[in-house]
Amino acid sequence: MKKNFLFPLLISGCLTIGFQHVLLAQNNSKPERNEPETALDKGTEEINNGNIDAAIDFYKIAVSENQSDTTLNALGYALTLKEDFDHALEVLNKSVELYPNSATSFSYRGIMYRKQGNFDAAIADFSQAIFLAPKETVYYINRQECYMNKSEFHKVVDDCSKAIAIDPKIQRLYRNRATAYFFMAKFDETIADATQAVVLDPNDVQSYTLRAGANVTKEQPDYAAAVSDFTKIIEIDPREAESYISRGAIYAMNEEFTNAISDYSKAIELTESNNANYLSERGKVYVLMKDFESGLNDLNRAIILDPTNGEYYRNRGRAHHYAQQHQSAIDDYTKAIELAPDDVKAQEYLAEAKEKLGDS
Repeated sequence: MKKNFLFPLLISGCLTIGFQHVLLAQNNSKPERNEPETALDKGTEEINNGNIDAAIDFYKIAVSENQSDTTLNALGYALTLKEDFDHALEVLNKSVELYPNSATSFSYRGIMYRKQGNFDAAIADFSQAIFLAPKETVYYINRQECYMNKSEFHKVVDDCSKAIAIDPKIQRLYRNRATAYFFMAKFDETIADATQAVVLDPNDVQSYTLRAGANVTKEQPDYAAAVSDFTKIIEIDPREAESYISRGAIYAMNEEFTNAISDYSKAIELTESNNANYLSERGKVYVLMKDFESGLNDLNRAIILDPTNGEYYRNRGRAHHYAQQHQSAIDDYTKAIELAPDDVKAQEYLAEAKEKLGDS
């Protein structure tokens, strides 16, 4: 049996970078406030409470009394959160026009462009913000996240490194740089940065996942280290089924099939046996252990839960193949190809099964 019958390590959630919310700072040091400041503070309070429409109303009052870069940026940001991009751009263009030396104005417009998915325009604005305020790490952070969205990983590394040189204690910079290194297949660097990230935040699941992924993917895998990282992730959140699936996958890659079955079974328990993919994965491990009855039982259940997934038929066909049930394998491969005509593996396996059947 071939190990490529297994599965790639599930590293899903770890490689995504979310839209960065920048909450507006409040100044509580002044005993007296004029009306615009009061409206601005109330708007910020509403933003922090998730009441975007109310915040917009307060910010409009603040802008009507005083078109400062602070009030304009606050209104533009709230409109951005509402995804009212046309009005947000109108307000933020006004801020940049009136205050061309305000790095914050360019930054807020950059945030709007990034939220809109216009990464090149966002990068241009964050670059101008960096030009105006080269020691502000937040602008490098925002720009590198745009580069991440564009898969320009060398530039992610460059911006993270520049920001780390300014402030070496910002944890997310090490995690983001580790992510870029991972996609660049620089796994030693990934491990080093992910390690620093978990030193700064021992509960950062994403960094443990990155380090585990690098240890599994590098030229000479360190399965024990990867298992250790997912064990830590499970300690942090023992109810997350995907963590057991990922650790189980690593066990299976290292041919520790009993441990893999245990982890898959825990994931299936947590999802009340309703996850077809988990059943399929456990079924494949049973097959590798030559427990064809248990493997086929899991694969049958997966198909019952999702009869339109061609991969499950292909997997069951592989189980029949290993059990020397060539006609059943042919039937499943044929169904897999019917559901997914571009499934090259199913096509290869079908030809192989027909050859085996002809020889028998």
